[in-house]
Amino acid sequence: MKRTQKSLLASGASLLVSVALLAGSTFAWFTDSVTNTGNTIEAGTLEVTFEKLDKETNSYNTVENNDPIFNYTLWEPGYSVSEAFKVGNEGSLALKYELKLTADGQLTKLADVIDVYYMASNTEIKVEDLADNMSDLTEYTRIGTLSEVLGEDNIAAKGHIEAEEADYAAVILHMQEGASNDYQSLSLFEGTGTFDITLKATQYTSEQDGFGNDQYDAAADADAAFGKEIVDKLNDPNVSVVVAGSDIDMNDSVFDDKNGNDTFLIPDGKTLDLNGNKFIRPAKGSGSGLSVKEGTTATVKNGTLYNESDLTLVDVEYGSSLTFENVDFIGHGDDAIKVRANGESTAVTLIFKNCTFTNAGVKFSGMNGASEINVQFENCTFTGTYKMYDENGEALTDPYGHIHYTTCLINSESNYLYGNISIQDCNFNLDCQEASYKQEIISLYGCYQKNYPGKMLNVTLENVSMTGNKVTPVKIDSRYDDGLNFTEKNTSYVIDGANVNYDGTKK
Repeated sequence: MKRTQKSLLASGASLLVSVALLAGSTFAWFTDSVTNTGNTIEAGTLEVTFEKLDKETNSYNTVENNDPIFNYTLWEPGYSVSEAFKVGNEGSLALKYELKLTADGQLTKLADVIDVYYMASNTEIKVEDLADNMSDLTEYTRIGTLSEVLGEDNIAAKGHIEAEEADYAAVILHMQEGASNDYQSLSLFEGTGTFDITLKATQYTSEQDGFGNDQYDAAADADAAFGKEIVDKLNDPNVSVVVAGSDIDMNDSVFDDKNGNDTFLIPDGKTLDLNGNKFIRPAKGSGSGLSVKEGTTATVKNGTLYNESDLTLVDVEYGSSLTFENVDFIGHGDDAIKVRANGESTAVTLIFKNCTFTNAGVKFSGMNGASEINVQFENCTFTGTYKMYDENGEALTDPYGHIHYTTCLINSESNYLYGNISIQDCNFNLDCQEASYKQEIISLYGCYQKNYPGKMLNVTLENVSMTGNKVTPVKIDSRYDDGLNFTEKNTSYVIDGANVNYDGTKK
């Protein structure tokens, strides 16, 4: 049984050049003029269609979400059914598409004995072109059993289509002749379930601008990956840069590791370009959100990391090196980003460039002795409120109704840490008016000199502005300040409307 689902990622634009020409020539009192009219400027459109061949009329009709395509209920060994589809581009921009088969439910062993065959064509497929039996499938390619195709979220079809053109495909489902009596009366799913067709499209880098440049729309990225393919490409040793064509929503079953752990691991040597999309860390589960393991060097850029609750959004493990560039972090309070150093490992390195942090606190911690960190914040903006509200003025809660609080934007309350924290060209604002006592924008410990003499934590603020209410700009714990070198240059602190020093004392 099968329900169809069409989804469209509508994005991108192309510019049609407009010219207004007025030319004049004058001699004595004779005049002349030429005016060119009818010039237009219009944004390009991205519009994909998904149609199925009607075998009675031999024509293609739009697929409806609630109209199952494969809806035959009396399968038997040797039975086959073929259907043809059209993916059309009715917009003015070239597009790239992917057609996937996905399961929503627990498959039975019946899926192991139904084979899937596929044929692609750039010309229209008619009823007479379809295979009416399994004797001649020279034009078809077997892509696996239904359990293999659905279980791995495989791509059934993909390609790119120029404006006002179309691609065609034919799919055959065939029950293997050797299926035994054990498969009688079985349904495809345990209990209820469906398998769906999902069509996703994104802009394709094809058109040229007025200067003959075909890379002006390169951000659309013709090789963008969708769904589980993002994970597959990250784990492909032949791919170094993975461009997301859609949100990475860890609530989606395609990212489920079956153990209740909501962790999205970035392997060593990889760059994840979110391409303007979101990574969404769910409120459920016990995982660590977006993570890198020890010894990993990786980059994440150009998108949003969103936390549905106060669980870990980002987990940076000791001995790793991670760069975030042009990333917006949106959290539900303190310690959304956790950086863990370890005295038994190499230094952890973390770079944030052109990032924003909204109620997404960053926490550094150490363990197993003096632990080295090297952290840089460049051109970043931090904002937070002690209690968070939605656009309607209601207290912001996670999906379980819990209210969370932001009490610190950078927290380095660990006396194991040494190395460097550099904060340059950054702005901070933390409003804790609703707190019962003062909070801190930045909280610092030094490295414990009694146990780790000579190991110093160097913290530098340059071109930094801090504003807030009922907060201390930078709190340094006096018990460990002998292990801290704190330097400030061209900084300003305005708290409760007054200019103060970094420690909140009046100037």
